[in-house]
Amino acid sequence: MALDLDQVNQRLRAAKCRASIVAPRSGLWLYLKATLPPKPGSKLLAAHQQRIALGVRNNPAGLRRAEAEAKKLSSQLDLKEFDWTLWLPQEVAPIEAPQTTGDLLLAFKADYFTLRPETQASQNTWRKRYWESLQRLDPSMPLTADLLCGNVARTKPGTRSRQLYVEAAVALAKFAKFSDLDIAKIKRLKGVATKTEKNLDLEVLPNEALIIEWFNKIPNQHWKWIYGVMATYGLRNHEAFRCQIDSSGVCRVSSGKTGSREVWPLPLEWVDLFDLRAGGPPPHDPGQSNSDLGHRIGTQFRRYEIPFNPYLLRHAWAVRAIHRGLDSSIAARMQGHSVQMHTNTYHKWLSRRDYELAMGKIYKGDQGSGG
Repeated sequence: MALDLDQVNQRLRAAKCRASIVAPRSGLWLYLKATLPPKPGSKLLAAHQQRIALGVRNNPAGLRRAEAEAKKLSSQLDLKEFDWTLWLPQEVAPIEAPQTTGDLLLAFKADYFTLRPETQASQNTWRKRYWESLQRLDPSMPLTADLLCGNVARTKPGTRSRQLYVEAAVALAKFAKFSDLDIAKIKRLKGVATKTEKNLDLEVLPNEALIIEWFNKIPNQHWKWIYGVMATYGLRNHEAFRCQIDSSGVCRVSSGKTGSREVWPLPLEWVDLFDLRAGGPPPHDPGQSNSDLGHRIGTQFRRYEIPFNPYLLRHAWAVRAIHRGLDSSIAARMQGHSVQMHTNTYHKWLSRRDYELAMGKIYKGDQGSGG
């Protein structure tokens, strides 16, 4: 009977071997996986789980070779004789060079994780920065600059998505040792990002009446609470799962993108209107990544057919802060921004209507003082 990966790993576990064999993603290539000392030049000090590329295919002959290598690695670890110099040459120069796009993607990912521990955070970074765009490539095709440019062309020029697609394509092209001319060809597609998420026309921001209207349409109390805290405190998506409202109505974000902070409600009456002191988020795993929690909120907005992006609740809070005269340094701190980022992001949204509102308040005050 032909060997398969599970059978080999069962034998290794039965022998109390300290290494296992994995064939990630496409399953074409075999790697050893074990808790190993940091690589030479690594900034990490403690041993952590890492992979060693064997340069052999996932087939019966390759599995036999991988099983022998796993036992050898385990023995070196037991005898405290492990030495990276005995394994690194095979990792950087596999026996069979990958040819197809699928093979190159597999090798590219393996190379990415040789430089960092494979944690939840690094997996999320890999997915967001590279895999979400590169997975669209046809794995059976040879990798060329034209193939990468065609993938980039799926996105709209001037968007953040276009930037991410280009950055991922350039990284893969460099890994595949493309010529400088081909890399420059891909880079030219990047253009200038307009950051549409942060430059939306003020007219698309939900006003206070619309925000309240859609709060009342949400049938689930937990999701109403999530919506309410995002609107009242201008939180990022995932922060709505990682916050508490105290008796005074102040929101304490425990682990946001920029660390813990306090945020005051704007407007104050929404704390009672949305019953934010009493409610709470839907059941969730506290160990979930920020990205996964954020995706849950986006999914619920679409499910309830809310006609605006959840992040616009955050933007609307920031613009309300400007309208109501909250000092930029305080507003920036509450939102977890630098003052410069806050000013650059939101003050450009001010329109002639906002100027008229602000100057009208000043003129009204001048008339009152001059009577």
